[in-house]
Amino acid sequence: MVGGQMLDLFPSPPGGEAAELEAIHRRKTGGLIRSSVRLGLYAAQVETGVNPADLAALDAYSAAFGLAFQVTDDLLDVTGSAAATGKRVGKDAAQGKLTYPGLLGVEASRAKAAALGAEAAEAANSLGSSGGLLVQLAQYVVTRDR
Repeated sequence: MVGGQMLDLFPSPPGGEAAELEAIHRRKTGGLIRSSVRLGLYAAQVETGVNPADLAALDAYSAAFGLAFQVTDDLLDVTGSAAATGKRVGKDAAQGKLTYPGLLGVEASRAKAAALGAEAAEAANSLGSSGGLLVQLAQYVVTRDR
């Protein structure tokens, strides 16, 4: 997480690549989400031992969800309003940060966020009824306005 945050603090060189941006967010937002989700699994399965299939499904969920969250966050910085988001918008571009809308454009970024949300929901669905709230959360994260 610290490595991703460090990379995110520095302006990106012109012509940054999607792989570089994804690496930042998988380390930063993705790492935070993965840690949280894993802690929940470990707490839920402390008596029986962690089911490897559940761990794999939740790791897949976390990877897709974390990236979907960040793509949406980048979109809100470009298309949102300070009143709706509750924070200053336009700051990523002003700081020269590499963002998904800056790389892909707004519409392609929306499509990427939706695909990642669907990927997260699919991973959560593999948990059966236990994954229901995670599916709802994955759907919410790509449609949020704050």
